[in-house]
Amino acid sequence: MWLKVAAVLAGLVSVALACQPGAFAYCPGAQLHHAQLTGANLYSSTLSEASLFRARAAGANLENANLRGADLRMADLTGANLTGADLRGASLKGALLISATLDGADLRGADLRRSDLMLASLHGADLQGADLAFAYLRDSDLQGANLRESRLWWAKLLGTNLQGVDLSFASLRWTVLEQTDLSQVALREQTEFPCSTLRPLEVAFYRLER
Repeated sequence: MWLKVAAVLAGLVSVALACQPGAFAYCPGAQLHHAQLTGANLYSSTLSEASLFRARAAGANLENANLRGADLRMADLTGANLTGADLRGASLKGALLISATLDGADLRGADLRRSDLMLASLHGADLQGADLAFAYLRDSDLQGANLRESRLWWAKLLGTNLQGVDLSFASLRWTVLEQTDLSQVALREQTEFPCSTLRPLEVAFYRLER
């Protein structure tokens, strides 16, 4: 019996050690809400379904991290490196992503409502079906990003680079689009623009797919 108890305790200890945040860490479902992770190296770590609510991870390295379904609401990810990260279905509502790098990140179905993405880089990011309602994207770079079927209600795209972005079937109701690079944007007739601050001259740059 004592051997069984010892084995269980050893297993628990090994799991606890394995879930110490760090490069290549395996921490699915970890409870890291309010965690202090500023500047942490979390390269290629597995944090799927983890709770990072209000975590402080400014400047953290989360390149190629698995954050699928993670709770990152109100997290501070200012200047964080999320290149190639898997954020499918993750909740980033109200998150600070100022100057963050999300190039090539997978954000399909992610909740980015009221997130601050000012000066963020999302080159080639996949945001299909993502919810960006009320998001702040001033001077951010979304060149080549996939925004098909996304929702951008009341989002503010001020000076945003949307060159080569796919906005097919996206909904841009009441979206603010000012001083935004819309060259070679792909649209379909189903893309919604009701009440958006879209200037007539900008429409000429669109490529309408049929």
